[in-house]
Amino acid sequence: MRLTCRYGLGLWIMTTCFFAEKAFAGNLVFEAFGGVAYNAPTRLKIEQAGFPPIEMTARYSTRPFTPAPYCAFRLGWWNGNGGVELEYLHHKIYLDNTTNEIQVFNIHFGYSFYMINYAWNISDFIFRVGAGGIVTHPVNTIRGKKLVITDGSFGGEYYLSGAGMQVAFERRFYLTKFFMLNLETKITYAYVTVPVVDGQAAAPNIAFHGLLGIGFRI
Repeated sequence: MRLTCRYGLGLWIMTTCFFAEKAFAGNLVFEAFGGVAYNAPTRLKIEQAGFPPIEMTARYSTRPFTPAPYCAFRLGWWNGNGGVELEYLHHKIYLDNTTNEIQVFNIHFGYSFYMINYAWNISDFIFRVGAGGIVTHPVNTIRGKKLVITDGSFGGEYYLSGAGMQVAFERRFYLTKFFMLNLETKITYAYVTVPVVDGQAAAPNIAFHGLLGIGFRI
């Protein structure tokens, strides 16, 4: 089963329902976003048994509107001007500068961040920092060898592959007391190692994100 945006949304809705009865009125905020990302060039290293390592400067695109779309969901508990949040960010990377040896190298249907954030609200401007694990769905063909995933970390197509962090700024525009439109920009850094046939690839990522979303205060 592919971990697309609808599953991320379902996760956060169930979490909201579970914790809502424990939250004080006005202190629980749920947000959903779409967006785009620019990926800075980073070093890609592929090690495959029987061959010398491949090292290159990788240039990735995100392709935010191809399945599964780029998206983010966040649930936060606020006390005054401070909040603790759970965030799911569905990021994706597609290698643009492929080579004769690297025919395909993509991590889509999930270069996904699962983060815990701490956030500060100053006049509806939100500053947040967060960190957590990265779950990936690698798709690659190296030296003609296509990866077929059967033994992921969760018994399927997904791997717990590394960790990441973010720094973000958000502006909230309240349309009613409980409903808002949100603009956010963030920088993320992640380091992951994913499988290739007969080896592995280290594929760190630095990305600059722009997001537009809606929010509800409960």
